[in-house]
Amino acid sequence: MSFGEAINSGLSNYFTFWGRASRSEYWFWHLFVLLFAGVAIGLDHLLGTTFTIEQADTGAKVPDFYGWVYMVIMLFLTLPSLAVTVRRLHDTGRSGWWYWITLLPLLGGILLLIWLCTPGPDGPNAYGDDPLG
Repeated sequence: MSFGEAINSGLSNYFTFWGRASRSEYWFWHLFVLLFAGVAIGLDHLLGTTFTIEQADTGAKVPDFYGWVYMVIMLFLTLPSLAVTVRRLHDTGRSGWWYWITLLPLLGGILLLIWLCTPGPDGPNAYGDDPLG
């Protein structure tokens, strides 16, 4: 799956938590989110819409890294990111509920990363047909 196809799939399957997602779809989608977040942060700095933090010792207000544009963009992209992660777990033969393993400090995140990098089995599984064909 190409970069453009992954973006199209992520946006068109905004609320789709069933089926399967290939590794390329998952990683291209998250590359798109990362690039879009960078653009949003840049827009926040250009527009002056970054949040400010008051320093405890001087009381001066210092601009934070993130702002309103970033917050709106990330709110918009959170649900499809979760959906593509659940579909990626389905491709590896695991329930989407395994996403919550990230609540285990360090070990959970590492285990989830390994699962997301693991190729799914050829052919259909309990969650649907092979996304690669």
